[in-house]
Amino acid sequence: MTAPWLAARTPEEAVREIAEAAADPTGLGPLSRALGSGVLASAGEEVVPELRALLGSDPRTVAGLTAGALLSRPELPEEEARALNDEYGLWLAIDRMSGPLELGEDSFVDLLGLDSEEGAGFIEQLLVDRAEQL
Repeated sequence: MTAPWLAARTPEEAVREIAEAAADPTGLGPLSRALGSGVLASAGEEVVPELRALLGSDPRTVAGLTAGALLSRPELPEEEARALNDEYGLWLAIDRMSGPLELGEDSFVDLLGLDSEEGAGFIEQLLVDRAEQL
């Protein structure tokens, strides 16, 4: 089911409005980008061309938001997912970790999976695996 706000906009309008609102690199920007990326990931196929068009955007926060939304789409071709992860993966990991930090340490611990017996969470493992690039 599509949210009324999303249904009232063209795909291009929705993507641009969410990207603009979440572009702030300070304050609640990381949390807004995580939420915005989730909304865009759940939007229909019609937003995909606009997401791809914004990948090279400045500021980097817009490109990261759109990359995150694309990477969340299950139908994304594996080659494209790999290329997006290579280009934006570390930035996304750091940005996505910043959002829960704004909500407090407990949210951050949950995200990393530090309180579980199962070991590292996805984002923690990504940072460990690619630490030399940081």
